[in-house]
Order: sequence, then structure tokens, then C-alpha cells
Amino acid sequence: MDDRFTLGGGISHLGRDLDSYIEDRMQGAKLPGLAAAVVQGGQLLWAHGYGHGRFAPDVRVQPTTVFKAASISKSITAAAILTLVENEKLNLDADINIYLPFEVHHPAAKEKPITLRMLLTHTSGLSDSEDMLETLYTIDRSPMSLREFLYEYLTPKGRYYNAKTNFEAFAPGDGFAFCGIGFSLAALAAENVSDEPFNNFARRAVLDPLEMKSATWRPVHTCELPVALPHRPTRTGNGYETYGAYALPHYPDTGLHIAAPDLVRFFDILGADRRVKRVMHPDTARMMREEACPDIAPGVGLGCYWEEHNGKAMVGHAGADHGVAARMFYYPMDDVGIVILTNGEPTTKAKWALTAIESHLFQAVPDFVEARVAAEAAAEAARAKDDHIIPFRQQAQ
Repeated sequence: MDDRFTLGGGISHLGRDLDSYIEDRMQGAKLPGLAAAVVQGGQLLWAHGYGHGRFAPDVRVQPTTVFKAASISKSITAAAILTLVENEKLNLDADINIYLPFEVHHPAAKEKPITLRMLLTHTSGLSDSEDMLETLYTIDRSPMSLREFLYEYLTPKGRYYNAKTNFEAFAPGDGFAFCGIGFSLAALAAENVSDEPFNNFARRAVLDPLEMKSATWRPVHTCELPVALPHRPTRTGNGYETYGAYALPHYPDTGLHIAAPDLVRFFDILGADRRVKRVMHPDTARMMREEACPDIAPGVGLGCYWEEHNGKAMVGHAGADHGVAARMFYYPMDDVGIVILTNGEPTTKAKWALTAIESHLFQAVPDFVEARVAAEAAAEAARAKDDHIIPFRQQAQ
């Protein structure tokens, strides 16, 4: 991104109306805090924060507030893995077991290999055992490593292994079912091949080249920027209570924390823009967003998927977890990307609210562009005026 041009709450006539629109939908969906950012052509047009990141002490959301991104993490994880595919360190269609420290097989189809392509498109036959995964939430830091957890979850001798709940009924490559664990297994393959922890590898491969400085896989209390904690409404409905800064061992599929103005930088990849060369070849970026298994998973790319709203096609990913609802979508025909991060429960109302806010922000892009042009013109006029000011001592001579 060329710069970090940021507007606050208002843009001439649009400002108060936009703020009211967003705040009304936050209130209706019980979202305590929200940060959003809009980018076009690699330039940040607008970013703003609303509501509360925390209540004790009271911390208001700023554009740079760090939020948990939940499943949007999968897109960053997939991009990091694709850099290894591009460098021929990994093969999308090879048996994943050649890259793992232990073997993983579908119990009902042991002879059929699981591949990276399957893991990154939710067609591997692995399954998220929600009841079991709920027991793994811990405050601050997970006591298990990524490798330890996946061994315990996916191998017959593991303490979390369950052939019925950890795997789908269909064989690898024969069906589609959304699965986060598949992305964490793909990340373990990348960790093994790169010979470094996945969080470090992902930073080196994607986060640092895109200058996503606020991004972290670490416990959020280590962030230098303000952090919005996940929240839920109290039982009385008169306020909010926090879940705290929780962590999970399968962090590559859900654990990224980031600020909205940094997350929009990922649109350099989804847009296969010239700037993507800092991370990967544009052809690799285009492959990421193309349908990878059209017959089984239409509209699903590698770590992203397509949606359509009001006749506009968009590609990206949404995120949902306890006290987290988020969206990150890119509109290729308009070269526009929009990120919305919140710290409220991902209810149906919240999901509809985020979609409505995203649509409203997309419609406001011409106003954002107009405001940007006006601001740049004013700044240029001010610089020109300063250049023509004659110093007092020079006047005296």
C-alpha cells in the first residue's frame, strides 16, 4: 500500500450519516466494537473505529485497534503455504504424509491420500469436532504445540482421536465440509518443510513483506497497539462481558490478530496486483483465488471463497469465533477491498449487519475517493504556500 491516508468519522455530508448507519447496526446486532477499512488500487481510502474494545478499563476502538480475525487467518495461512508451493518445497497434489512428522489417514479410506489442495479447500474428509475443540480454549497461551495437538487429534493413539467425530463420512476428495483443522495440518507441513515454527515462517513469508506490522499469532497482551477483546452480551442484556484473550493450539486456522488498516494489505494478493511480487508471483496469487475443485467445492479457492452481493462478485473470507465476527472481501471488477473486524458474538444478526455495512461502505467509495483527492490537493497547496514564504531575516536584508 502506498500510504496510510486515514479519515476519521466524517467525510463532508457523508460522515455523520455513515457513522450513524454503522453505529445503528452495531447496536442492533449487539456488537460492542468495530473497526473497518476501505482500499482501492492499493491506497487506503478510509479507516475508522467505533465503540468499545474493552470496558474495564474503558478503551475506545481506534482504526489501529487490533482484533482477533478468526477464520480470516486461513487466508494468510494459505498464502504462506503457497509460497512454498511456488518454490517447489510443497506440492498441492502430493500425499500430505510425505511432509509430516507422523502419518494421517482417513479411517474409512486409508488407501486414499490426503493432499494440500484438499486441506486448503475443505475437501480432505477431516472434521472439526466442536465439542472436543471447545475444551481447548485457554487464556493467554495454549499449553500444547501445533504438532502435539494434531498428533493427539488425528492419529489413532492420540488422546483426542475419534474416528467418527474427527473425520467426515466421505473419503478425501469426495465431498466438501468446512474444516479449520485441515488448515492447521497444512501449516504443520509448512512448518516441517521450512524447519521453523509456522508463526515465524508466516511472518517471514507474508506478514513482513506486506508490512502488516500489527499482525501477530502471539498472545494479544504482547501487542504494542491497543487490543479489542472478544465479548458477549451479559445475561441481563444490559452490557457486555469479555471472554478474555483466549488462545488455541490450532492457531493457523483461527489465531491471527491484526488491525484493519494492515489487513487490507492482503488485497495485494487477492487482487494479484503488481505489489504481490513482494510475496509471490502474480500467477500464484491468481491460482489462490480461482476455484480449486469446481466439481466438489464450487466457488472455493485456496484459503478463500467467492460470494455475490447486489450483482457484485467478491472474493475473500469471513471470520467467526467466540466474541468475534469479521469480513475481508475484495471486489475485483472495482479493485476495491473492505475489511470489517468486530469483538461481538457472530450471531445471524451480526453477520447480516456486517454484510450491510460492507455494502454501504462499497457504495461510499466514490465519496472516499473525492475526499482523498480534495485532501491531497489541500496538502499540496499548503506545501506550495510554505515554499514561497520568505524568511523574516531575508526580508530584513
